[in-house]
Amino acid sequence: MRPGSRVVVIGCGGVGLNIVQGARMAGAERILAVDIGEDKLALARTLGATDTVSALHDDPVTAARDLFGGADYAFEALGREQTIQTAWASLDVHGRLVLVGLLASGARLTLDADPFVNEQSVQGCYFGSSDLTTDVPELAERYLTGELLLDELITRRITLTDLDEGFDALRRAEGSRHVLTFD
Repeated sequence: MRPGSRVVVIGCGGVGLNIVQGARMAGAERILAVDIGEDKLALARTLGATDTVSALHDDPVTAARDLFGGADYAFEALGREQTIQTAWASLDVHGRLVLVGLLASGARLTLDADPFVNEQSVQGCYFGSSDLTTDVPELAERYLTGELLLDELITRRITLTDLDEGFDALRRAEGSRHVLTFD
């Protein structure tokens, strides 16, 4: 990502919130975080989002166009065709859609083909497209210096006896991260 980029992040669970942080650390000028949870949008602002929109109340595509003319990068972190189409529509000329959310095995997507004339592109992403041998030490250093905020992502610490409840909360999309502790 180029410094000064305009970014849309759709889905502000644990993965999407870290995309917000990654965009901030890469020098994005504008970061629009999109979710249905006001608590997640508030956390996204803490982590670097310059703008937020509730998908329950506003159209993310209109927001991206009104706020900064469309995105250079749109990240979809939910793995749903509808939100992928929204991310695709939020791009500006030469924009790139990055699919981070995992779709069901064998899923197919339908995208409007017109934006390809504007040299927009689609890219898959798995594990942040990272090289673990170089990226993990760098991320650890950024955490230790306070640039990468991880503690703020923890919604709740659970024990093995709370594991089923933790999975239920995950299915309901509550919180950003539940951490299993062994005391």
